[in-house]
Amino acid sequence: MKDKGTFTVDNSLKREYWDELYDLQMELKTINATYEFNGTTRYVVWDDTCLNPLEKEENGCSLFSPFNYFQNERDNICLGNKFLVNIDDNFINGLPCAGDFGSPIFPYLAFGGYEEEDYWNGEAMIFNFINSNVEDKESEQFARVMAWEGAFIKIMEDQAPKLKYYDVAYFCERSIEDEIDATAEEDLGIFLIAYLVIFLYIMIALGKYSSLRRVPIDMKVSLAISGIIVILASAFAATGIFGWLGVASNLIVVEVVPFLLLAIGADNVFILVMDIQREKRLEGESLDDLIARVFAKAGPSMLLCAMTEATVFFMGSVIDMPAIKVFAINAGIAILFNFILQITAFLAIVKLDLARQGGNRWDVICCYKSSSEKIKDEEEKESVIDIFFREYYTPVLMHDLVGFVVICAFSAMFGYSIYSISTAVVGLNQNLSVPADSYVAKYFDFMETYLMVGVPVYFILEGKYPFHKEDFSNLICGTSGCDLFSLSEQISRASLQPEKSKIATQATIWVDDYKDWLKPSSSCCRTYNCNYRLDEDDPDYSEKCDFCPANIDANSFPFNPDSCLDCQSALLSSEEAEDSFKTYLDYFLYDKPNEFCSKGGYASYSAAVNYTMADEIVYDSIQASAFMAYHPVCVDSVDCQANLEMGRELADNITMTIRQKVEAINNQSGLVFGDEDFVDPESISVWTYAIYYPYYEQYITLGTVALIQLGICFIPVFLFTFILLGFDVISGLIVLVTVGLIVIDTYGFCVLWDVDMNALTLIITDLISAAGLSVEFCGHTVRTFALTTEGTRKDRTIQTMSVMGPSVLLGVALTNLPGIVCLNWANAQLIEIFFFRMNFVMTLLGIAHGLILLPVILAYFGPNANKMKIYEEQQKAIDELGRTRSETKTDKKTDSMKMKAKGSTKITPTGPEYGDLEESAF
Repeated sequence: MKDKGTFTVDNSLKREYWDELYDLQMELKTINATYEFNGTTRYVVWDDTCLNPLEKEENGCSLFSPFNYFQNERDNICLGNKFLVNIDDNFINGLPCAGDFGSPIFPYLAFGGYEEEDYWNGEAMIFNFINSNVEDKESEQFARVMAWEGAFIKIMEDQAPKLKYYDVAYFCERSIEDEIDATAEEDLGIFLIAYLVIFLYIMIALGKYSSLRRVPIDMKVSLAISGIIVILASAFAATGIFGWLGVASNLIVVEVVPFLLLAIGADNVFILVMDIQREKRLEGESLDDLIARVFAKAGPSMLLCAMTEATVFFMGSVIDMPAIKVFAINAGIAILFNFILQITAFLAIVKLDLARQGGNRWDVICCYKSSSEKIKDEEEKESVIDIFFREYYTPVLMHDLVGFVVICAFSAMFGYSIYSISTAVVGLNQNLSVPADSYVAKYFDFMETYLMVGVPVYFILEGKYPFHKEDFSNLICGTSGCDLFSLSEQISRASLQPEKSKIATQATIWVDDYKDWLKPSSSCCRTYNCNYRLDEDDPDYSEKCDFCPANIDANSFPFNPDSCLDCQSALLSSEEAEDSFKTYLDYFLYDKPNEFCSKGGYASYSAAVNYTMADEIVYDSIQASAFMAYHPVCVDSVDCQANLEMGRELADNITMTIRQKVEAINNQSGLVFGDEDFVDPESISVWTYAIYYPYYEQYITLGTVALIQLGICFIPVFLFTFILLGFDVISGLIVLVTVGLIVIDTYGFCVLWDVDMNALTLIITDLISAAGLSVEFCGHTVRTFALTTEGTRKDRTIQTMSVMGPSVLLGVALTNLPGIVCLNWANAQLIEIFFFRMNFVMTLLGIAHGLILLPVILAYFGPNANKMKIYEEQQKAIDELGRTRSETKTDKKTDSMKMKAKGSTKITPTGPEYGDLEESAF
């Protein structure tokens, strides 16, 4: 209650308080909304969408609320109801009473915030408008429900702040989806800013500036734009293929794949451009030859990373999780498109840009030619970062003491990450799916604080079970004489300890209600006197007359065809009781509860018993039946998983008990398999279901799935490195170890930042780290090292890092980092937690492993120089030496001839090496 401190239900039901809340309930109950279907505007009211357990009877919509204790009648609330209120004492005793739709209003569904059964001292009132489930999203019924819920939200947004006395939280089925869509639109600007920041960085970092006057020439705006267009085109192409195949992309694909491609694609852009900038153009060499020569060095490295990453994603799609499957295939296709476009279209753009720069033309404004003097290759200065890596950073890292400290530090980091992962929480809290200031988040807070029960849980008994036999029904029922370990008794005892058992209420047992309904004293089971004055051998004689509901005013005396008679007598033999049970089950499930017979099973059990009729009189068998209880409230994923697991554990115990008892009954009766009355114990099972079970099912096995996913991802990481580097086992193992360390350390540190393990972390951590950024951080470096032949391992490491260090730092790390930081301000908690935090940690750890740990590993454990590469270089050196000697010999002979010719004006050269040459005068 607003500004009134803690209130209780009994004092809040004073007229001055409840009037505004009652008016709001009735306004919601009479919603009239519009919707579009097949091009026409149509209208919908709650009667069109609600769950009506009594079918289309007037006022049959299921509404659980405190006011429905009084049948939603204002006069009943004001004056008191004889079933609920002692008018003399004005004291509400809390006995459940039927609402206006015929069902009891259980206190735990209408009130909250109380202890034990002190309902009227509860601190909250609960209003549940129940709509029917609709599976077909293309149907008109689904459009009706969506329209009604949209109108509900609009009214609550408008009216809730105007309430004078009550603080209200609200929610409906479409709320989370609406909030996700809304935040996605709100965060679009954040993503655009992130892309803009990345673009500006690439544009600035790609250029190699020699002077201020040449900045308009040396900058790479057009090249940066082209690179980003290639990357985005790859993402759009992959999404387009999915659209062509009719597979819808999800939010993860739209937002994560472009960032993944930016990290991978930008690295390749930097490697190509920086290698070309470093490479001196040979005399007489064309631009085509220069690009071909550079691409011959960089291309295989790009191929190695692209094939590894794409294959890992494709293999990751074997996990049977729809979100991961769609994302993995989409990312794999996008990576292949990106590689193809970079080695074709982007190379062509690089050539055009080099021609522009060589022609002293401005970037972007290519038609303008500058008068600035061209810089010759020998005059170009080496970049500061190249000098830093070659002269300072890597030599220090190669010191033995530094290497020892690095190995120890990363080993400790790995050990701590393993421990941290072992303490990780598995799951995804539903309040993280909406912004922290959303009305849905407020509802989740209220739900956790005040609601007394959570969602219904159904115990499904499956198998042909002979309920009509007393020994078997006693294993199910919960009344006097039933087995102490019956299904009902086990659920009832579990509900006494809801914190441990995760069962909050007793189950509704249709068998108990059916037996009560059959009793003559209940006046429920009645049939018309259709056999009035007919003998049993009369052709019109019926063994089963039509059902006569209890609210039909038809006296049993005097006898006539319209009289109603009890279905069975008070005293029945065991065989007669069984026949009666089988005969009138369909009547029980057809009977609608009313003021004369509250045990009618239509509202509660018509959908809970799956049976087949042997003929028009008795049923043949009951294939399955459901018994409903309630779970405790769960908001956190851990609690919801506990509900699922404990529900299944209880169901398994019930299954085991029933099977043991059934086997004992068979043995006691001397029944064996094949006998008519034999019941196979193994055919009987009990299992549970709640509405969120399919969602939380994944988290039970997520740890195993994550390990399998990692194993699958690491296979191509090793194989492609091994094969494409000439069957180099050591290089393959180094890449594999580095990738694995990045993945493990990333999630280990993310656990400290409250990132739980779920499908989102499985996608981002295992897949992006292992197949995306991690391979980029180490794949290019290891290949360059493997193909470097001069000097010791440390010398080769210094040469490698002077070339690849700047590319990895500028291309992978700093390309991704500025854009990721922007996402810290995203409105969606899912983006801020599972995208910003994880990618931020991953990028920092990727830098650490790729630029600190990997060089140390290569310096001490790297592969020996490639023998084939050494042989090729030796042959090249021999050929070069031969050409040099030949040129030297020719030069010496020429010089000798020049010396002889100093005293003569005419020379006639002879000798086979000169051929037939004419005389030359000097």
